[in-house]
Parts: sequence; C-alpha cells; structure tokens
Amino acid sequence: MPDAATVEKYMVSSPTEGYTFMTPADVATDADGNLYVCDSSTNEITVFDGDLEYSKTLSSFTLPDGTSTTLTAPQGVFVDAKGTLYIADSEGGRVIVCDHSGAISRVITVSNEELYLTDFEFIPLKVAADAWGNVYILAKGVFDGLLQFNSSDDFIGFVGSNEVDASVLDVLWKKIATKRQREQYAKTV
Repeated sequence: MPDAATVEKYMVSSPTEGYTFMTPADVATDADGNLYVCDSSTNEITVFDGDLEYSKTLSSFTLPDGTSTTLTAPQGVFVDAKGTLYIADSEGGRVIVCDHSGAISRVITVSNEELYLTDFEFIPLKVAADAWGNVYILAKGVFDGLLQFNSSDDFIGFVGSNEVDASVLDVLWKKIATKRQREQYAKTV
C-alpha cells in the first residue's frame, strides 16, 4: 500500500526565534498560505508565512471598548477567506473574532437559557465560519451537534447532530427491565 502522505516540512519549538510550542491544539491556514498555530498552554496564536518562517505571535488582544484581554487555554483557530481569525478561547468561555493585529470585532458566547440546558458551561473546542458570516462551534458536553450563530452572534440552532438508533436488544432490555434497572441504564448519546 502506498503512503497516504509524506512529510515535506516540519517545525519544532524555537525559543531563540521567538516562539515556543508547549501544547499545540489546532492549526489553520489562510488564502496567502500563512499558518496559524493555536497553543493551549502558552495561550498564544503563532503565525508563520508560507515558507514556515516565523512571522509573529498574538498573545494580547484588544476588545472593542479598548481594553486588553488574553486567551485562556484556546483549543481552536480558523481563518476565513477574508483573513479574519476565529479563536475558540476554551477556558475563557468565548469565541473571539479578530484581525491580524489582535483587534477583536466580535465576542461570541452562549447561555444555558439559549440552549435550554441546565448547568451548562460554554467551553468551545473548535470553530469554523462560512462565507455568509455564520459561525459553527464544537462545544464540550454538547451532543446535539455544532452550535450555529448568525452574523449578529445570535444562536440559531444546532447543525449536524447525529441520530442514535437503539438496537433491538436495547429496546427489548428496556421493555423487560425494572424501573430501577432502567434508571441505571446508560443514556444513549
């Protein structure tokens, strides 16, 4: 069987060149071939050009009101066709949308009431966006699919949820099981 892929280039941490990888969690590229590495331990987005030469590190961001903020254990990064960055700031409980200088234009969050859930903590893990400004977020503990937000940051529903079919054995078991056994039976998600 032929190799599915071959390594052409690779990168390692290089403190002498200005960047250190501790826990790289996600990568993205833009239309110009730049590479963005999201590191959840250093709380930074490291940017490389198309030749994988170090360009810059985004570690501080500016909110629309002018105050400064940083990331907290980010897990995902995405760059749209216009070059806008979307960062899943996991422990910060938000997705930030910014330009290449770190100027934030949007902050996306969601509450329990919007999702009709109780005791829900919004922990975005991965993020993507489409050409119409819709944002899709994979969040920890959400099994209904990706969270979809419109260009006004309103939650508009779930996308891509998987249906789970119970087997014949599961259905039979639930019919003959006692109430206590059914309560202890694992929920299928």
